[in-house]
Amino acid sequence: MATYILKRIGLALVTLWLLSVLVFFAVQVLPGNPGRAILGNLAAPSAVAALNHQLGVDRPLIEQYWTWITGVLHGDFGMSTQFRAPVEPYLSAALVNSLKLAALAFVIVVPLGIIGGVVADSPATEMIRSAGRP
Repeated sequence: MATYILKRIGLALVTLWLLSVLVFFAVQVLPGNPGRAILGNLAAPSAVAALNHQLGVDRPLIEQYWTWITGVLHGDFGMSTQFRAPVEPYLSAALVNSLKLAALAFVIVVPLGIIGGVVADSPATEMIRSAGRP
């Protein structure tokens, strides 16, 4: 049993890592220049290049991924380019709302599932279940 659990945990970790690689590189191939998006179309090319250097988007992709993944593993989710603030408070707020929504869904779905199972197994539904049998 312990080997099964360890195997499942290992597969979950590999899946999360592959998902992080896929999402990171998918975002990197999107068109556009982060420095240009932040500073606008009228910004000087030298200012755009300086901001790109500050953001680290002028480095090789592997180095960018390594910096990002080590930061995430240490709890540093980076800075928002839109708000110029740490991402963590925005993620925390979204996580709280997601957990509230999941708890509400759980409270609604579990009783409905139990009631549905009891109804499906009641003698009154035997005729319906047997109708499909040859």
